[in-house]
Formats: sequence, C-alpha cells, structure tokens
Amino acid sequence: MRPLTTLFGLACGVLFAASSTSALAFDYSLGFSRTQIPLASGDHADLDFTLGNPTAAASPTLVLRISSWSGYDLEMVPSPGCGELQISASFGLLQAETLVPPIPAGSQRQCTLRASRHADTRDNLHVLVFLSNMSPSTAGSVSGVLEFGAFADVGYVAQVESHQVDSQGIAHTVYRIGAENRSAVNLDPIEVVLGQTCTIEPVQIDVDLPGGCVLEDSPCWFPGGPGKATHLPAVAAGQTSSCLVRFSDDASLNSSIHTSLSSSFRETSTGNEVSDSSPTDNGLDLALNPDANDGNGNGSSPAQLPSTSAWGLALLAFALALFGFAAARRRVD
Repeated sequence: MRPLTTLFGLACGVLFAASSTSALAFDYSLGFSRTQIPLASGDHADLDFTLGNPTAAASPTLVLRISSWSGYDLEMVPSPGCGELQISASFGLLQAETLVPPIPAGSQRQCTLRASRHADTRDNLHVLVFLSNMSPSTAGSVSGVLEFGAFADVGYVAQVESHQVDSQGIAHTVYRIGAENRSAVNLDPIEVVLGQTCTIEPVQIDVDLPGGCVLEDSPCWFPGGPGKATHLPAVAAGQTSSCLVRFSDDASLNSSIHTSLSSSFRETSTGNEVSDSSPTDNGLDLALNPDANDGNGNGSSPAQLPSTSAWGLALLAFALALFGFAAARRRVD
C-alpha cells in the first residue's frame, strides 16, 4: 500500500472507482477499449480510446486531462485530432493536458494513449482521465479510470468450520477464510480486513485456535480506532491459502460481519504489485447464524469494498483538481 495514497482514499476512492464514467450536463463521451492493460517492466502498451459527439452540431474545443503516478511515461500516439500531451511532474505525480479540436456532429474520434513503464518500477499505474469543456465555469465532464501493470485472478472464499451457542446465548462461529490464486504467478501473503474500521465492530473476533489466523490492526486514517485484519499465507499459482477465525456475538441478533480481501498483491519473486483482475468477489458478509443462510456462511451477496488500488486513485483525483484549477488560472491570466 502506498503511504501517500491512503489519507485521501476513504474520502475520494469510492467516487472514482465505482464508475468508469460520469456526466453532468455534458453532451460528449469518453470510451476505452479496456480499463486493465497488462504492462511489464521496461515495456510499453497502447490503449485506444474514443471521443464521441452524438449531438447535431460540432463540439467546441474540449480539454483532455490526465493524472497519474510517476514511474511511467505517457504520450499520445500522433494521429489527426489527437494532440501532444503537455506534461508536468510534481511530488511524484504526472499531470497532463491536451486540447481536443472540435469533433464533427454525430461522429467519433479515436486516439491512442501510450504508457511506458520504467524498468525499476514496482507498482501498477493508476490513471484518471477527464474530458471537459475548456471553461471551468461550464458544468459537466466525463471521466475514466485506467490501470496499467500486472494482474491476477484471485478469489475470496469463506466456509463454516464449526458453529455453536454457549450457555450464555453467545453464538461462536469458526470460518475458514481463504484466497484462491487462479493465476500463473506466486503471491505474497494477502490482507483480509475483518469487520469495520474507524468505528467499533460489535462482533468479537478471535484467532486463538489451532490453524488460527494472525490478527493485526487495520489502520484508520480518520477519527476513530483501527479495525482488525489478517494476512493469509502466501499462495502459489493455482493454489489456495487459508486460516481460521472465530466470530462471536449474541445469538438472538443473527449478526453478520463484513470481511474483504485486498485487491492489490505482491508477486513473490519480484515484489512487484499485482492487481486483482476481477475484484467484484472480494467482499463477503459472514453470518454468525449460518443455519439462517445458504449454509456456507454467506448471509448476503458478495459486496466490493474500496480496494487498496482504489485508495491510490484518490490522491490522483485531488492532484487533478489542483491541476485543473491551476490550468484555469493560467487561461484567465
């Protein structure tokens, strides 16, 4: 987890990770051929994207803004109507802007963004792309979230091992939680957050049992206390790693606890970041009364929480906002 990204993560990460596009009184579109682009160290990758104008009149000149981390070089592959990126770097962030000439009515323009990864770069590249009007006083924009780097398909599983209610009416349910590594790379231990962070988790969490997980703190970056987490053992390609956790609460409450697997990993051989290629199955609500659900402890449908990678997008959003403000000031001046 990058230390600079987490402070803004809970505040902004969900906003930019939840949707690849957004619009407000804006008639033009921004579309990507894909949003996860494999890119090895020392190599480059191209991403095609389209700028669309579905209206009956030519568009005004628009602005395309990009914000990303350093460690990668970005450029626009030369083509008609796709201008060169004007790039600046500050505090480890890359900020780029280019003007988009008018797009004819009812048509699309295809451009290509090229990312080149430095040989010593260990982390994936998260990119925020915004298309908007030139004037900051004119409402509306569309945005996209991209990621360049390494990806693996890792699933999160949870299975009830035992369940009992003691003489005090307290339900004790032991779950085996695990990560299924469906990829071809070996991965370092993977974090699982157990319950709430920054607020008090009412369910008691205990790992004092044979095969129990190792309990640790899950940091809170806002007022409140840390939550609880564990790291599943390192998991080889094609294998599953797991450990046991016991959850306890008043049986009459039919409680459940939300748990979530990180969607950012580290490859064992290189230490490079690997992101989950299918993070929608990384959250599970585990019921303390498994007889009241499907028998596997899944009291509700899987739910995705803001991932470590999504937190990394937050500071990019903040930087892009500052960059846009500065650009607007330059135009006014």
